[in-house]
Amino acid sequence: MMNVPDTRDCAFEAFITNLGKYNEGFLVGEWVKFPVTNEEMQEVFRRIGIGRPPGRKPVVDWVLSRPRSKDDTEAFDHAVSEGADAALCLIDNGLEKTQQKFN
Repeated sequence: MMNVPDTRDCAFEAFITNLGKYNEGFLVGEWVKFPVTNEEMQEVFRRIGIGRPPGRKPVVDWVLSRPRSKDDTEAFDHAVSEGADAALCLIDNGLEKTQQKFN
């Protein structure tokens, strides 16, 4: 693979990870500069092993499906609560304090 410098304006960078692999004990992911095209993001997903859900179910149905277990439900409820707290913190305290608290 050839390393080509990226000269695009970069609003921010984020580390995109494969959560399934992370939960198995492997840190698989890569840094992505935003904005990014859909095609570039799909290529990142392919490289880090994120693909179609089991059974080739439409992705929107997979993402919006109900949690499958009590642990999934609790994790989902916690994530929603944490996201709401972070949004309120951002409004009340600004970006820097919110990042310090939630990262």
